Amino acid sequence: MKTVRFGLVIIAAILMCSTAITAGAGGTHTDALSHAQFTNPVNLFRGAALSLKNTDLYAAGIQYFAGEIRARTDVACYPPAGSGGDSPLALLGAMNDELSQAVMPEMTKNPVLFARVTARLDHWNPAVASNYSPGWQYRSACSDYSKIAQSYKRKIMTSVDNLSMLLQIPAYKAAFDIAQAYNLASPEERKKPERIKAAHKAQAMIIKIEKQKGVYALTSMIHH
Repeated sequence: MKTVRFGLVIIAAILMCSTAITAGAGGTHTDALSHAQFTNPVNLFRGAALSLKNTDLYAAGIQYFAGEIRARTDVACYPPAGSGGDSPLALLGAMNDELSQAVMPEMTKNPVLFARVTARLDHWNPAVASNYSPGWQYRSACSDYSKIAQSYKRKIMTSVDNLSMLLQIPAYKAAFDIAQAYNLASPEERKKPERIKAAHKAQAMIIKIEKQKGVYALTSMIHH
């Protein structure tokens, strides 16, 4: 069975649950968003981590992106009353960062799965129930949550949808894999002339295809 590794912050976040996680935050992919109108971003991220642990990458992808949309919306709509250690921002940021490092490589390795995830999210309404709570004390509440949530969803999903679409193109996927492998290689490997040449060739192909399609997801992937 394939093992998906993820960071200590996410594991700690799961272990912090002394009671059952909110309905819809975990489980199989069939219910990944079925209760999302009641589910705050921390629990969506926890659900994504649990789905990763269960190797349900479809549910993990959906819950991760939904959690990112929900987190940005909730911080804007429900400004946290606390600061420093009493603010949820540090936890949300850490969970988002570590989940991104675990989820995104799985999505880009499997364009078919990635397309299924984005298709599900494109049809998701990020509105919340009338008794929804972000999970923290807040100074005020916005008057039009749905409008703000849709705005953040468009901002996030536009780039995600673009990348998913481009990865369906074999030449783009091949170039992406080469560039990503270069970025993840050791400093010693990245100094090798043949690796640098291949990476720059891949970068040129990525830029060429994005210009041809008029869709921009990655303009520079090579870091010196």
